[in-house]
Amino acid sequence: MPSADDAAVFSFVILLYVEHLIFGANRGDLSLFFAILHLLILLAALATRASRRALDAAPLVVPGGLFALVLAGAFFTLLPLGGRIGHPLWSYVSASGGSVSLDPAATRVEIVKLLGLAAVFAVGIVFGAKRERAEAMIRALSYVGGAFAVWAFLSWSNDPDTIFGTARFYGSGRLAAAFLSANSAATLFACQSVLQLCLAIRAVQRAPKPFFSKRAWMEMKGLPAALILLFINVSCLLLTQSRAGVTAAFAAMALAIALFALVRTDRRSAVGGVMGVGGLLLCAAAGLVLLKGQSLLGRMSDNPLMDGRLAYFGAYWRTVQASPWWGYGLGAFASVKYQSITAPTAVLMGALGAAHNVYLQWLLQTGVIGFVPMMGCLAVILATILNGFRRRSRQQVVMIVALAVTVVFAFHGMTDYALEEPSLAVSFAALLGLAYGVATRT
Repeated sequence: MPSADDAAVFSFVILLYVEHLIFGANRGDLSLFFAILHLLILLAALATRASRRALDAAPLVVPGGLFALVLAGAFFTLLPLGGRIGHPLWSYVSASGGSVSLDPAATRVEIVKLLGLAAVFAVGIVFGAKRERAEAMIRALSYVGGAFAVWAFLSWSNDPDTIFGTARFYGSGRLAAAFLSANSAATLFACQSVLQLCLAIRAVQRAPKPFFSKRAWMEMKGLPAALILLFINVSCLLLTQSRAGVTAAFAAMALAIALFALVRTDRRSAVGGVMGVGGLLLCAAAGLVLLKGQSLLGRMSDNPLMDGRLAYFGAYWRTVQASPWWGYGLGAFASVKYQSITAPTAVLMGALGAAHNVYLQWLLQTGVIGFVPMMGCLAVILATILNGFRRRSRQQVVMIVALAVTVVFAFHGMTDYALEEPSLAVSFAALLGLAYGVATRT
């Protein structure tokens, strides 16, 4: 019978995938609702002494301080400063000028969403602070993510041109799950593929010696499920036909295999690495052959930067240079893009809802003042997780998954906007929190 901890963990993970199912919660009211819900979940968790002890034990002063600087900068952009600090467009509606933010209402929503992400990160730390809860969350992510992948594949097979019966406006024929963009789905399935690969390699490494004995195969718990779910997730990834998504996934898998090779230097580590690579190649080859491989190969032959991205990257960079320190306010992209559009780029950029580069979009919205502390906060978190991986001998798989998934988001974020999808950002924050809790567990 599942424990109360298992029930809490699985309920939390199911909530994450409900957000994926509702178009990634990529709408102002939905994202705000879920951000408030995440804050309430954290408050409920803090009602228990164990959760408070877990957060007290985690070293949060430095990342928390850097995150506070991001929030302080966002609040500053809301002040009606006027003069040379406020954006000159406000002078058209008020003689005294206005705020830095071009869209104060959107900035306030984004601040609440950032607080929601911090709450999810904290909940992840609470789960990671106890070995059984951390293991339960990894299982939940594996099984619930696997069920989501099966649904996505069946939904695409039934009708690749609609989402819940509604016609898709672009990316027709590509698997997008419940997201409006197939590239966002690619990020999710890339992360899930990394998780399943790591679980498969861990199952091999845990098997008793000799590896090819009957006893080893009988005790290799979790391997069949991990390999099946790996195949399903890689297949869904390939069906998204996302060039950068597939490339990011294989880069992250290579990192994961390399980190596993550092865990042990005995024969099992080598076998695990070989088996991981072989299984990965087998899944990729089978998926390419069976599941519209020609379409993906056709897209892979094209440079993703040559489909207009370089043109609007250049346009947005010029807009960044016009306000490099404070940017134009969190959530103000819809207003900012119209300052970047010229007559030759109007058709190309008019319908864009994101910069298709997470780093560039953050610079646009927060300027250097917000960009540097946010990147610093992430760097401190990742450095702590890496240090935990080096010094801990248990549950290293959690930290390996977190580091490899970061590669997916960091790499794919250079040509797309997955982290701007609220549900994907929430899932990433939860995984980082889980790994942070494991890495700093006493």
